[in-house]
Amino acid sequence: MQCPKCNYNQRYRNGIRCDQCHYQFTLFKKRGDPIGDKGFKHTIDEISEGGSFCFTQHQLIHALARKLAKSRRKDTMWSLIFLSCLLWAFLGLKHAWNLAHGINMAGILSILSLMGAIGLSIAISKIAGRKVNYHQLIQIIQRYQSVHPIENLVDGQAFLDQDANSEETTKTSTAMETSTAMETSAANEAFLDHAPDNILIVETDAQVDMLIRSDYHMETKTLVLSQTGYPKHVFATYQALIERHPDIPIYAAQGVNKNQDMMKKLMASSTWGLNGKTVKDISPNADSITANNKKFLWLPSHTRRDRNTAKFGSDAHQMLNEGYRLPLDYGPPRNVIIMMSAALAFGMAMFAPELRAADQKAGDTSGGG
Repeated sequence: MQCPKCNYNQRYRNGIRCDQCHYQFTLFKKRGDPIGDKGFKHTIDEISEGGSFCFTQHQLIHALARKLAKSRRKDTMWSLIFLSCLLWAFLGLKHAWNLAHGINMAGILSILSLMGAIGLSIAISKIAGRKVNYHQLIQIIQRYQSVHPIENLVDGQAFLDQDANSEETTKTSTAMETSTAMETSAANEAFLDHAPDNILIVETDAQVDMLIRSDYHMETKTLVLSQTGYPKHVFATYQALIERHPDIPIYAAQGVNKNQDMMKKLMASSTWGLNGKTVKDISPNADSITANNKKFLWLPSHTRRDRNTAKFGSDAHQMLNEGYRLPLDYGPPRNVIIMMSAALAFGMAMFAPELRAADQKAGDTSGGG
């Protein structure tokens, strides 16, 4: 076991604390974990780009699954090639006595068999890494997080304290508090006069945390909320904003699934006040995902019997038919943010043909293999 803190090679039998720096190991391949502490920490550094981006649990699962799938494909390929070489050597020895008779068809056939076996090994290895034990990866993340808190991992609770403080402020009634409330109201009025350029509503609270803590809202001048109205203090601002600026562009984005009903719920809700307003749906769709021809990690939907297995796939229609869904936080934060920014700027669905250059600019890091 290699220590992620000091790189010391610790023997498993010597205990779960590093002999050199006393780092506590939490993941053990000898106990069935598919990855160790060193590989896990390296994945975190990769997805956050050294702490520059925050990420959701699904984005971390995607990064871990991609790393493990790549390793599994490589191991499978070399194992099959090794077995193919053994078979070829056996055939060569078996027909060696025919060499005295000149050109030997059996020898030629054995060479062709070897070439075919290697090709088949490569094809099988590509299939080997497609399925992922989704439940196991969640358990690994929780176990690591319980010992070594992951600073950049968001869970939709980053702004709960601000929401609570906002509610407490509303309940105050003394003269001094009233004065402070008036000053706050004046500041809010100034904010509303210089409002954000856009409003974006996304699927989950964790996605809001990921976008805001990665400064997406600042770079795009966008008020970001989830469909649950999180964060509450931002939702209160949203309500005042659409009243003051009724023509402000409003966008909504959700992942790919068979029941994409977020837009319907938003439009039907009296709380959101969207009746009569135009909301631009920039969500990716099955056609654009399939045309993009990249393998994403699809999660099991509530309709799928096997809820423990995720799967890499590029054909969105096939994945939907098999009972999988693709969340909006489909890949590394940088990729999602660049694609979402482009969709917002051009008012197009994410992964629309015109926006594929944005995904290429982010780098080919979202595919599964």
